[in-house]
Amino acid sequence: MTARDVERNQRTHGTTRQDTGRSLVVAVDDDASVLALLERMLTSWGFRVRPFSRFEDARASLIAEPPFALVADVRLGEYNGLQLIHLAREVNPKAILVALSGFDDPVVRDDAERAGAVAYLVKPTELHRLRDYLETRPH
Repeated sequence: MTARDVERNQRTHGTTRQDTGRSLVVAVDDDASVLALLERMLTSWGFRVRPFSRFEDARASLIAEPPFALVADVRLGEYNGLQLIHLAREVNPKAILVALSGFDDPVVRDDAERAGAVAYLVKPTELHRLRDYLETRPH
């Protein structure tokens, strides 16, 4: 994706609020049970959720419709969820970005923060904290 693509997406999708009045959250995890839990939680909190288990599909979605927020697992098979966090920051600098991991790794936590994540949550024990981060900005 070029800078021109990012700029065009920002002009086209200047707001992440949709006609439904519900903000879009892209959720990415290659563990189907975690992804289903995220989708249920986010939907129950009033968000419009677009769940993905594959990096490539999530990447395409971020470019096509920049979200209000991205919740991404850091380990996505051969890819890294931090790459999605970087991309989400490019297409929507105001997006709320949250990294998830099954391990509390201080090095990865620091990498996530440098990438722009507002939080690094350890699955599944810290998922309940997700709502606090998403509600830091009105949606």
